[in-house]
Amino acid sequence: MIECNSLIVEQETHLNFPSILCLNVTPGTLNKGCLEIDGSSTIEGAILGIRQDSVEKELSIRIGCMTKITGQVYSEGSLEINGEVIGSIYCDHIVLNTPSSKYINYLENVKISTRLNSELVINLVENDNNKTHNRAIKELY
Repeated sequence: MIECNSLIVEQETHLNFPSILCLNVTPGTLNKGCLEIDGSSTIEGAILGIRQDSVEKELSIRIGCMTKITGQVYSEGSLEINGEVIGSIYCDHIVLNTPSSKYINYLENVKISTRLNSELVINLVENDNNKTHNRAIKELY
């Protein structure tokens, strides 16, 4: 495992299924954890932003303009969407950044569809009866 505090996917990147982008924020992570997918990119698979239980650092995922995600997006922090998601979104809260302000739990110029081909689903949830995780994750779609 490589520890870093950010993961940046540059413009016009295309990752085919089964791709997984995962940012794991650990106690050793400096500042906040940030996973950014720049504009005009295509990702088929899963995008994960997770943090260990003891970590209080901020975690954010940003999906750039004209970016298309086909699969699951899971964030234990904020999620900013400026593109399209075909699949499911799980996050703590949505962020909309504008030149004049920052809005919590607002969407603008975003396309979200649940019409995901079942062959493009990666099982992100592991059922383990021995663990109890009560995180504030909301399913949007």
